Amino acid sequence: MSQSGSNLRKRLYWVWQAWRLRNAATAEAAGSASVCTNFAAIEHRGFADSLCELAESLSLNTPGLAVESKHDIRVRLSRDLGPRACAVVLSAGKQVAGGYAWGLVHHGPAALASLRRLPSLAAISERDWGSAAVAVGERVTLVLHDIGLDARFRYGFAPLKQLLKPLFDLGVAQAARRALWWSPRTSPVYGLSLAFGAREVGGDEGIAFFVHHDVAAIARVLNALPAGEISTLLARVGPARQARSRITALPAHVAARLAADSGNDATTSDDDSATYADYAAAIAKADYPGIRAHAAANDEASSDERLDDDATETPPQQRSAEVADGGRIRFADAHPPLHALPQRLSALLARRAV
Repeated sequence: MSQSGSNLRKRLYWVWQAWRLRNAATAEAAGSASVCTNFAAIEHRGFADSLCELAESLSLNTPGLAVESKHDIRVRLSRDLGPRACAVVLSAGKQVAGGYAWGLVHHGPAALASLRRLPSLAAISERDWGSAAVAVGERVTLVLHDIGLDARFRYGFAPLKQLLKPLFDLGVAQAARRALWWSPRTSPVYGLSLAFGAREVGGDEGIAFFVHHDVAAIARVLNALPAGEISTLLARVGPARQARSRITALPAHVAARLAADSGNDATTSDDDSATYADYAAAIAKADYPGIRAHAAANDEASSDERLDDDATETPPQQRSAEVADGGRIRFADAHPPLHALPQRLSALLARRAV
């Protein structure tokens, strides 16, 4: 199926979902998201500094984005927000922004003009701008300028829903039938845009423009369904998730570090041997009843060795001497029956009454 055909099928899928939910009530409130119509409101709620810091950090660490300072982001926010715009801030704590999104509603040419001022889109060719202009035309358009999430909130659809819902509600309130936005091709927003039925209308190797023709349908779905159900619907029409590769061998640097650690552990082997010798000597001195039978039943030695061992049982005094000389008794010898545990602990911890 061609890309345009796949796009149409996904669009119709979401239109049908919106029709199915036409009488449904709103499932979730805004939660911890704050909706602001101007930059003064963001400052009043204490999110201005943390929002600009988060946006600056994302511009530094996201491939395809131009680096912007906190001052530049503050100026851009102050310029973009107004009566037909809004910014959504996802709270991560008191006066701490965990995510943000902002956009505005404009007629076609003004919508493109507002995007042309973005530093990350400065390298887009005139041909790609022309493709976006043809897709938008002269219609009233919801323009999404920026969206970003802290790494702690990039799990599940709930944070994205909290950011997108007020913006699409703004588009419906301003009679915008189309939405225009952009996304780095390496961002999860790129795949999410395709899953929602948006049409790619231009861009370069790092950036893509998207146009969606059914703002009201997406707004209805965001209002009527919880985030978990929207995720289920997205999984049906979205691209398949990439399989995670299994680790079949440790990386070279990890193996080298583990080898070095094992070499360091060898320096304490004398202390371990001394501790084990004291432990084994206490067991041998106690001469618990039945310990030889228990050892014979669990020993992993060959049958010949077990027969020889049963025929010639070593007296407790001799076993103590062997331990003192550096010898070791078998693992089964070192683990007497459970009823002998108090005596064993008393022998090992002489200063404590058991």
